[in-house]
Amino acid sequence: MERIEKLLRMSRDTKGASESEIMTALKAARSLMTQLGIEECDLEMDDNARSATVEKTEAVVKSELLKWEQIVIVAVSRITDTRGVTVCMGRRFKVVFYGVGSDSQLAAELYRALIVAIRSAARLNGFRDTSGKRAAYRSYCYGYSCGLCDKAATAQAAAALQLGAMVIHKGAAIKKHLEKTAPDLRTTKSTKSRVDTAAFTMGKKDGRRADLGSKKIN
Repeated sequence: MERIEKLLRMSRDTKGASESEIMTALKAARSLMTQLGIEECDLEMDDNARSATVEKTEAVVKSELLKWEQIVIVAVSRITDTRGVTVCMGRRFKVVFYGVGSDSQLAAELYRALIVAIRSAARLNGFRDTSGKRAAYRSYCYGYSCGLCDKAATAQAAAALQLGAMVIHKGAAIKKHLEKTAPDLRTTKSTKSRVDTAAFTMGKKDGRRADLGSKKIN
């Protein structure tokens, strides 16, 4: 990307470069853009992404963070082009999203909404978070979050093909921000849990059918 930008700057240098040098630089830039599937509008979006400020938004603080709730963090990160992390604070856990501009706020809101939606889907399917039934309930939620994560990965790949440079540099901007402001940041590992295969399979099927474009996840 930097190589293309350098060549385009050379092609616009009407004072310091000869006509031959300008044409050579422009031809080389267009050749690279064709190879990478990049257009000039992608470069403009790239500039905006790199100049944008990386913000962080706290989604939730809990005394326990279940495996399926952590997988939802990954799904949301993929959907919103953000980086979700789980921070251990003694006996409590904090879920925080880092993103360019308002992306982190959107991610935090989506995370909270998805947690509620997945719990509601579990109850609608007859699962209950009560003694004796908790394993099946959590297995359904675990399956749903895995299915949702798979679908989010597919959507992320499609977005990367369309938006290219902007998606790449959003990720680079967030990574650079974290390296500078939180170099020792660590995320928690998922806790082990017993899985009810039938409930997990049902949940995963429902998660894969979720409408990511809807404000209400079905």
